[in-house]
Amino acid sequence: MASPVFTGRRRWPRVIAVGQELRGDAVQDLEGAVRRELAAIGLERRVRPGTSVAITAGSRGFPYNVRLLRAMAAEVRRLGGEPFIVPAMGSHGGATAEGQVEVLRGLGVAEDSVGCPVRSSMETVLLGHTPDGIPVHADKNAMSAGAILLFNRVKLHTDFRGRVESGLTKIMVVGLGKQVGAETTHKAGLGEAIVRMAEVFLRSAPVVGGIATVENYKEEPAIIKGLPAEGLVDAEAELLQRSLDYFPRLPFDDMDILVVDRMGKDISGNGMDTNVIGMHRRIGGVSKPDIKTIVCLDLTEGGHGNALGIGLADLIPQAMVDKVDWEKTYANSITTGFYGTAKRPIVLPTTEDCVDVAMRPFEPETVRLVRIRDTKHLETFWVSEALLPEVRTDTRLTVLGEPKPLSLRG
Repeated sequence: MASPVFTGRRRWPRVIAVGQELRGDAVQDLEGAVRRELAAIGLERRVRPGTSVAITAGSRGFPYNVRLLRAMAAEVRRLGGEPFIVPAMGSHGGATAEGQVEVLRGLGVAEDSVGCPVRSSMETVLLGHTPDGIPVHADKNAMSAGAILLFNRVKLHTDFRGRVESGLTKIMVVGLGKQVGAETTHKAGLGEAIVRMAEVFLRSAPVVGGIATVENYKEEPAIIKGLPAEGLVDAEAELLQRSLDYFPRLPFDDMDILVVDRMGKDISGNGMDTNVIGMHRRIGGVSKPDIKTIVCLDLTEGGHGNALGIGLADLIPQAMVDKVDWEKTYANSITTGFYGTAKRPIVLPTTEDCVDVAMRPFEPETVRLVRIRDTKHLETFWVSEALLPEVRTDTRLTVLGEPKPLSLRG
């Protein structure tokens, strides 16, 4: 790596901090909202004294998940039921029961925090088949319960476009399907198969409905909504459309270099949200936004070494590779059936080397460079001076300081 191909730092551009106006209204009384919404879907009609109730918990990290899961469990107990948490995350956690418990623990979800046991297994029950022959599986522990309550946030998915994407339908079909269900769904085509599989699931499993949230840019629930099992997909589709008002994006369609400080499964299913960096990097199609080079600098601790999505970057440092658990990453990639997101980009010795190489085709004065913390936090970011004219004409953007040399240490 001593070759001048990888070394010999050129001048870097100066960058300016920019603030982006994003919609930030939020629900204040989370527990009260959960109680009201569970009442609205008729939970009391399905939960009697002694009824066991499985509540789903996924592998994505968001700050309020423990509070809402605890509130759901408390309402079940108030009605005389016996709640328990079931991991609903497909093949995540290395596709093992213990690994999925560890993922939940890393998100703060454990018996002492949510007030009910966590029961984890990779065993499934075959519920039936769709009209075109797709098998539908469900977690064995969840199927042993008298009722199943779903919990997830509703948002755009990073792998496909469909009537419903990431939300209650997905955590039911893919999450509770465990590895076999997740692999089957991905093989059949998530966007096309998930609704048909959901119909089988809802006919055959004791799903009561669930609590869905829509987040604002601060990762706070802007909407908390109870969705009943009857009409679940239609109700979620409406909520998905409402979520678009809250979804943060980069305000530029054309960038030479995007520097991403960190990626990970706790940021997005693909480590970096393809709705931010461009869905074409995952499934092809129109290059919007068109980012010529993505430099990713680090892997989050919260992703537990799962680096799915690392193949969406172009340049990464060796220190980031050293954090990768390839067994977990490959298990996740093989389950999805898409191997490109687990491929290794060009690996260079340092973060500085990565920016050096990315800058080789460009001049500091004209390069269109953007640096972000990650694809989930876009309320503040940094841009090179060449982008300042566009920043100043966009009413959503505010210049927050003076130009200063690009540094990777803060």
